[in-house]
Amino acid sequence: MSRALVLPMVSLAALGVAAAAAVSCSKKDAAAPYERPAECALAGQPAAGARQAWVAMHGFAFSPDTIRVAAGTTVTWVNCEDPNIDPHTSTASGGEWDSGYLRPGEKYAHTFAGAGNFGYSCTPHPFMRGAVVVQ
Repeated sequence: MSRALVLPMVSLAALGVAAAAAVSCSKKDAAAPYERPAECALAGQPAAGARQAWVAMHGFAFSPDTIRVAAGTTVTWVNCEDPNIDPHTSTASGGEWDSGYLRPGEKYAHTFAGAGNFGYSCTPHPFMRGAVVVQ
């Protein structure tokens, strides 16, 4: 075999190894495990005097489905579903807020200035219902 033919073959082999390594790396990155946002663990009734409360969207439900807060509290909804689940919304029945579509891992916050009972639901999944009771 002439020397002119050996060099291109070696170069092609080296490119093949580099391409295989690049594909291997991209597959590893794409398969990284999904981690739910840390805020998912914070969902529940807030402590007395708290000015922040969290509602999780998980299992096609709001948790808690009714939350009681003081005026001036910011309530944050966080989508805690697995990544292959459709987005959710937090949409007030009276039009006071609308989160828009929240994909898994995304969140939306609304501050409640005054007292009242505020019902809400998920637009694409209307069976998902909740309420914020502001005292």
